[in-house]
Amino acid sequence: MSADIKEIYDEIYYGCDIEFEYGNWYYIIGSGGIPEEKKFFAKLSKFEHSSEENVETYGEGIYYKLFDDQQTMTETFLSEPLFEGKSFYEIVSDVEILTIF
Repeated sequence: MSADIKEIYDEIYYGCDIEFEYGNWYYIIGSGGIPEEKKFFAKLSKFEHSSEENVETYGEGIYYKLFDDQQTMTETFLSEPLFEGKSFYEIVSDVEILTIF
């Protein structure tokens, strides 16, 4: 399934996990938080694309930040140059979404 930036924004904002492929890599975006405490997080893990077995074993956490509100978390994450110097906004048309959960 191709990526729709509005759907991706909403999923990150509301705290879902997104698995996708970009280039030769497999990524997982995770987000969530505790609204009552105004604590939110976004994280990104990057995996070798060679096999299912490597996904569990060789994942590299490349991003983890805490935020005070959901909008700042979502905007900041999508704007960070985490993908070979490009932001998610810049690569969205080249991303293949595998799962949103």
